[in-house]
Amino acid sequence: MRAELDRLYDPRRVVFAIPDDAAGLPPALADKRPGPGTLAYLCRGTSCSAPVTTLGELRRALESAPG
Repeated sequence: MRAELDRLYDPRRVVFAIPDDAAGLPPALADKRPGPGTLAYLCRGTSCSAPVTTLGELRRALESAPG
């Protein structure tokens, strides 16, 4: 997912790759629990979507997100 997101450049987007065992995360990230495989969350401010599990689903969410 990370490589594909790098190709979809947007100067207002920040992408974090957080390992399962990361500690000391801010509350907005700390409550996101690891799941099977790679999960992505589309966040604006402190509000985040439900976990996204496929690259296609993530692309659609990013394309439909307000600019």
